[in-house]
Amino acid sequence: MEPIATDISEVSISPVFGQLLRVKLVRNSGSAAYIEGAVTAVTVYGDGRIEYHTEDTAGGAR
Repeated sequence: MEPIATDISEVSISPVFGQLLRVKLVRNSGSAAYIEGAVTAVTVYGDGRIEYHTEDTAGGAR
């Protein structure tokens, strides 16, 4: 879990291969960056935090 930087204007989540998601963070300047790797789920909290769930953490401990 991490705070969303104050210069992020958009969080874009799109499907990729299988049940994986790709997350793109767009800055106010218009530049965009993808988070490294694909994830199985993303949680965006109203207090400005974002959490990326990998296959290992989706659904809790295995």
